Amino acid sequence: MSRNTLAPAEQVRISAVTHGGLGVARLASGKVVFVRGGLPGDVAEIEALRGRKRHAEARLIQLVEESPLRVPPRCAHQSVCGGCPLQGLSYPAQLSEKESMVRDAWRRIGGLEPAVVDAILPARDTFFYRNKMEFGFSDLAWHPQGRESGELEPFGLGQHVPGVHSKVFNLLECHLQSAFTAPILAEVRRFVEEEGGGRDAVWHWRGHTGYWRFVVIREGRGTGERMVNLVTSTAGDARADALAARLVERFGTEISTIVNTVQGGPGQVATGWTDRVLHGDGLLREKLGGLLFELAPQAFFQTHTEQAERLFALVAEHLGPVEGDLLDLYCGTGAIALLMAGQARRIHGVELVPEAVDSARRNARLNGLEERVSFHCGDVLELLKAGELPRPEAVVVDPPRAGLHPKVVAQLLDLAPRRLVYVSCNPATQARDAALLAEGGYTPTRLSPVDMFPHTFHVEAVATFEKR
Repeated sequence: MSRNTLAPAEQVRISAVTHGGLGVARLASGKVVFVRGGLPGDVAEIEALRGRKRHAEARLIQLVEESPLRVPPRCAHQSVCGGCPLQGLSYPAQLSEKESMVRDAWRRIGGLEPAVVDAILPARDTFFYRNKMEFGFSDLAWHPQGRESGELEPFGLGQHVPGVHSKVFNLLECHLQSAFTAPILAEVRRFVEEEGGGRDAVWHWRGHTGYWRFVVIREGRGTGERMVNLVTSTAGDARADALAARLVERFGTEISTIVNTVQGGPGQVATGWTDRVLHGDGLLREKLGGLLFELAPQAFFQTHTEQAERLFALVAEHLGPVEGDLLDLYCGTGAIALLMAGQARRIHGVELVPEAVDSARRNARLNGLEERVSFHCGDVLELLKAGELPRPEAVVVDPPRAGLHPKVVAQLLDLAPRRLVYVSCNPATQARDAALLAEGGYTPTRLSPVDMFPHTFHVEAVATFEKR
């Protein structure tokens, strides 16, 4: 479909939101259209951007009638930032939409309806809940009115503008992470402009050059510790040390540790090849479910600590008592395995990333659980195929967004555990895999949606399968 296929101001009513945070409507022709910025109940004038065989994508020109579900957003950046696209939707309406996403995916993709579908578990804290956020540098600053303004803002440090990945707006406030975030970013921005090389030294999107790439801020919600990770393109540059010294001078004990991660590749990822400690011990400690976790700079951890505790308690409830062994596949740094340590005879965690496995083992020792929990480093499929894992009574899987590979599903069916609990951050791939498990002899008995990240379109779901 070309841009001119639609009338420049075709009017539609938004009926729902997608898993990507776009409004869903139907054109006069009956075709589904996805509208960025549209919320359920809005009547909007739209313009087509591109078309697919089954749907079209459009931009919102103006709201003809605002949805009664709309609320004033707190954040001044909400109109330009893609971090929390549902902030303008009332929280009860957000919960309703997310629960519908999960139910719809299971019906439409999986063709399934579990015997029990719980109401979505809401978050207690809907603002200032994230314990980790990444902020990118770009030589292309984005003005709030939607144009480059090199004279006013020589470079950007903040979040990307949705759909314009080369440009970053300067973030002055954020209502997802604690209030200390904005002052730290302001100090970093000031240092880079005054002493760190300015615009020439930040990441240039077109040429893939520049020293400063990301600032990652992490917080131990249960300990009060804070980590700042300065991601740069090269190692051994004194500017990172000078910035660390400036941050310690400015914030003192408010920052527990500062590290420098090196990422020299062209990809825009805030992970890297090496970590160098600039201040403190290079670790962040966090408490979750009564356990203490030590996290390396690049270790994955649930980014909403308080809601993660409730999620893992729900997983334990789904799992129930296990007399034999339990497999925890895609275990990350071992949070689920360690929290379930008293629920099975022995738990075996499996994870591909060596750093995460090292962290999981360290956390097992830290909490005195080495005798109850062990961790295996390797590809889940290869370890299952090789028969290197014990035959379990039950299995917990918490795969990435892409879900389970069909060959992994086949291996799980061969293992034939009595119960399987599937934790997912993507209802579509979970529903797809649920259909494969059902074909292989497993009945989905319970499905529990969980809102891990208020004001975003992300939704978690826990599902239990029983062997027939």
